[in-house]
Amino acid sequence: MFYTVLNGRLKLQDIQPRSPEDGLWLAASIPNLPANTEVLDAACGNGLVGLALLTHQPHLRLTMLDINPTLTAQAEANTQLNNLQATITTANLLEWQTTQKFPHILCNPPFYNTQTHTPAQTETKQQTKHLSPTEFQQWLTKLISLLTPQGKLHLILHPGLLPTAQAFAQSKNYHLQTTPTKTPKRLLLQLTKT
Repeated sequence: MFYTVLNGRLKLQDIQPRSPEDGLWLAASIPNLPANTEVLDAACGNGLVGLALLTHQPHLRLTMLDINPTLTAQAEANTQLNNLQATITTANLLEWQTTQKFPHILCNPPFYNTQTHTPAQTETKQQTKHLSPTEFQQWLTKLISLLTPQGKLHLILHPGLLPTAQAFAQSKNYHLQTTPTKTPKRLLLQLTKT
């Protein structure tokens, strides 16, 4: 199945299409970056976030990473379909061994809490949709370790992850600003490594 976004400028194939709005919000939140800036799209899925960013900023050098080989195959196909360039890797983020550091990392992580939601019926869906608070904190720690000094981590999160994000921020002496009177639909976070 194919669908288009960004007024038809980006065409994507996906076996199980879902609303692209979270990924598009995340890509749109990235400021204009200098030419050849290295960007990592972690948990890239079918490539929506990274490819939407490349559509806006084709001068970037994109690496996409996902644990699921079916999804990285889709990301590869979508990259070719749109005549874009990216390096695509299949690996478990927490076990990924690389010496490369990135000044910008994008991530739209799995958002269902395994402790409060019924687990997905298949391992593939479990990998792409469910993350416990402990696993989420491990992801944040790993993602921060992949940043260059002064690098930025850009996340879009389901509000169910807000308590875990706040606990993580507090443990690292980060300040997480939210609107106290409104429950957000999604959270766009940017963490700068210092």
